[in-house]
Amino acid sequence: MESGGSAVRVLVRCRPLLPREASGATATLRIDRTASTIGVGVPGSSSETRFRFDGVADVTCTQDDVYELGGVGELVGSTVGGYHATIFAYGQTASGKTFTMEGFEYGRDRLHKPIANLRTDPRRLGIIPRALDELFSRVAADAQAGGHARVRLSYFQLYKEQIYDLLSTSTPVDRAPHAGGGGAGRPRRGLRLRWAAGREFYVENLSEYEVHDVDEALELFRIGVAHKAMAETQMNAASSRSHCVLSLSVDSLDGAHGSVTHSGTLSLVDLAGSERQPKGVERSANLVDSVEINRSLFALRKVIVALSAGGARQPHVPYRDSILTKVLKGSLGGSARTLMIACISIADEASEESASTLAYAARARTITNVPVRNADPRLSELALLRAQCADLRAEVARLTRLLAEGLAPAAETRAPSADDATSVRPAAPPITTRAGSDGGGGGSGGDGPVSYTHLRAHETDS
Repeated sequence: MESGGSAVRVLVRCRPLLPREASGATATLRIDRTASTIGVGVPGSSSETRFRFDGVADVTCTQDDVYELGGVGELVGSTVGGYHATIFAYGQTASGKTFTMEGFEYGRDRLHKPIANLRTDPRRLGIIPRALDELFSRVAADAQAGGHARVRLSYFQLYKEQIYDLLSTSTPVDRAPHAGGGGAGRPRRGLRLRWAAGREFYVENLSEYEVHDVDEALELFRIGVAHKAMAETQMNAASSRSHCVLSLSVDSLDGAHGSVTHSGTLSLVDLAGSERQPKGVERSANLVDSVEINRSLFALRKVIVALSAGGARQPHVPYRDSILTKVLKGSLGGSARTLMIACISIADEASEESASTLAYAARARTITNVPVRNADPRLSELALLRAQCADLRAEVARLTRLLAEGLAPAAETRAPSADDATSVRPAAPPITTRAGSDGGGGGSGGDGPVSYTHLRAHETDS
């Protein structure tokens, strides 16, 4: 366990203007990348509200820059070392979250629905593909040093408060809106979220694949991306309509016995973005999605506010208000090392949403987690006992060799201590002598004790 805990780290990424925003103003936000601060100005005034973060990636930053500024490599390394870590992207829809996490280009399929181009230029790739590559590079380096590890991957989406396995075809998602009671248009029931001591919340019956290299992991990631819920909205031509969680569990193994010595999980989360709906809009699949997305993000903001509240008494943290906050429980106020990437637009037309994102991101930065290395205490004790047994065997072998050579083991010697002078020794028997017949000195004719003083006087007279 880390002494003093570890604060949630926050990196802000500023998205460049989109073509439709190119003619708009950009005077509201004042970005200082060197100082890692962003000021939100008030229109028509020189006053501003300034927020400080762990890092700020302005519009000139590349995907490489964001990866380095966020310290993603360090988080991946801590996962291999037995710690849980989480990276999640948060912000308004069309603020660049999916680009930051995935980096894929999106086109249109035959039905004109958004579809990812999985052969995107590697320079565009986001945090998830890069983290996969880093993780297997570290596992390979450990293997060269004699280490052994097992990596397992799972991928699910949270859509309308239901969990769907993105690596399984058994739970397809129907995005058609439904009203009232009926079956048509209603998505099939998703997987259940369970809680267990020592595991916290987990998804029951979620498929999990053991992967041996980065190519296998990327292939599963691409399969999941192709299955997730996407739609075109007023603000985003390729909008994620669900919260997606890719998890990589790394088990470090005892090479001699194959038992797990420690394990860590890296969770990579692409949250759907909040979106304001104009009044008078007819009921549609996008509107229903937006309502559900906003409801879960509202629950997440309540958790952030509760965890960031000061004072001696910690207020109730409403983790159980939504499935999303249950899933993120270990990442916010729990035992994981967490990076939040707050994505914003620099356009003045999005200033209100950007200011809200920055305010919650600043609050999240005050949350303290307590990272714990996930090692099996029984295995740690077993390793200690094995080491002691090895030492004892070595000592027995040494003594056996000395006896065979006819040599006695060297006796231990030590310097005298103060305790030796005051230690209790057995009392000496009393000194006795036989008195003469003339009765000198005794007064009686038998044996009797003679004092040390008496003996010294007798020797002097002699």
